[in-house]
Amino acid sequence: MNDTLSNNLQFESYMEPVQVTFSFAAPGWQLLFSFAGLVVLLFIIYGFIRYRKNRYKREALHSLKMETNRLFPLQKYDELIYSACMLTKQVAMHQYKRIDIASIESNDWVLFLNHSCKKNLFSNDDAVLISSVYENRSGTSPENVVNFINRIKYWIKNYKYVTPYSQ
Repeated sequence: MNDTLSNNLQFESYMEPVQVTFSFAAPGWQLLFSFAGLVVLLFIIYGFIRYRKNRYKREALHSLKMETNRLFPLQKYDELIYSACMLTKQVAMHQYKRIDIASIESNDWVLFLNHSCKKNLFSNDDAVLISSVYENRSGTSPENVVNFINRIKYWIKNYKYVTPYSQ
């Protein structure tokens, strides 16, 4: 049956379509390049906005670096810890209300710092370290100060906005 059907159908020469030449002037390519350009422009704008928005973090890190370079060689560890704590309070006040941040001290301050960061960086030893500065008790080791400053740097870079820690 199939043989008779194929014998009865006689195909003439095939009509091949004209070959289309490749061109970037086609509307599809223009649309694709326009969309890609828009996406790149949006990423640039988003990056610029984030850069401007985080300026206070960069300035805080620079200030902390300058204070560390100034006070650490002089072995003024208490002043360095005090200035680092004040700097973190200033950074926190940039995001939270001043009235919520200004009154927090020692253990509550450490709890706030841990609450507002991705991981718990600070321990009760840090609360003792902070309170020793306010009580004029010296005797902090340089290793403790360096570790504390590094945790402060990490907190400034990575803290997140959460609802204020209620005491």
